[in-house]
Amino acid sequence: MPLADTDCHVSSPHLRRTTGFPRLEKEATRQSRGKTILITGGSRGIGRAIALELAARSANIAFTYHSRVEAARAVEQELQALGVEAQAYQADAADFEAAQAVVRQVRERFGALHGLVNNAGMTATSCSS
Repeated sequence: MPLADTDCHVSSPHLRRTTGFPRLEKEATRQSRGKTILITGGSRGIGRAIALELAARSANIAFTYHSRVEAARAVEQELQALGVEAQAYQADAADFEAAQAVVRQVRERFGALHGLVNNAGMTATSCSS
């Protein structure tokens, strides 16, 4: 089930889904259970909400953050409180080698990687021609 079909309200550490389609929610939870999902930019905003939603559906969560260590650790603890495995990885989304290293680390830590949510935002600070 696409995440866009959910109306996600986060009130930490509890998550309440209100899609109005309980059979779809049940199926989405069944499909997510035990899977490992990597979310770029998962320490705040939309990435955090996605991480909490997937964790509430029993998915294990690996996520990246750029610089806010304390925020990342807090999200990691929120996810673990939902009963899933969770790990934060510091990485620059614009660095290809760093992205490859994170994928390797996730596979080593969780054994497999089943999905990617490419959420991290990047802004260009300079343009070259």
